[in-house]
Amino acid sequence: MTRYHLPIWHEDRLLLTTVLGVSVLSSWLWWVPLRCIMDGPAFQWANTFGAGVLRGSGMGGDFLALVLISGLFMTVVYTGLRGARAPFPALLLFWTSIIFAGTFARAWSSSEGYRFRGDTMGIDVDITWTMPALDGLVLLLAAIWVFREWRAPRRRTLPRWTKLNALFLWPVVLLLPFQVVLLRVGPMHDTTDVIGWILTYAEWVLINLALLPWQERETATVEA
Repeated sequence: MTRYHLPIWHEDRLLLTTVLGVSVLSSWLWWVPLRCIMDGPAFQWANTFGAGVLRGSGMGGDFLALVLISGLFMTVVYTGLRGARAPFPALLLFWTSIIFAGTFARAWSSSEGYRFRGDTMGIDVDITWTMPALDGLVLLLAAIWVFREWRAPRRRTLPRWTKLNALFLWPVVLLLPFQVVLLRVGPMHDTTDVIGWILTYAEWVLINLALLPWQERETATVEA
């Protein structure tokens, strides 16, 4: 019988916490592009990034810039969870700095405040200083980790892809067709839309679990 464990939790908890922090705080860069493709022009979106705001309808407007930024975000998460080899330290510092600078500038300069709105789930939350504080914390953790790696670099290798990694990834692939149907059927913000939105977040959780550097731990089987 094969069991799995996460040595990174004991060996480099700071790295794991930092990367998962990046993944959670910028998770909109997974679900917004996905919904742009699946919902089409009916999906109106606008998100702050850096010193500006990306906006559009479906795959219109700033969608290309959104995809490029999303690709960079996913590269940071992937390289961080799959060995943290170069150029990950530079990417991590660059990403966390840009994100913090953008949210802090928005909170400081906006007379209307900084709000997170999700029409599908009926969410409208003031994050004027909450988001910069969280992004600042992740930036601080990233800086500490990079400095520690610079002072005492470790030999890092690409983790082996295990059966458990694949087990977490397959549901994402299988859910995508159902998600397209749910987001395309019925009017915006109805029950099917809510279910599709929940699936989108569930997929991102599964992707993160799939990227974790799981290792096999063989356990002896005792026969009576």
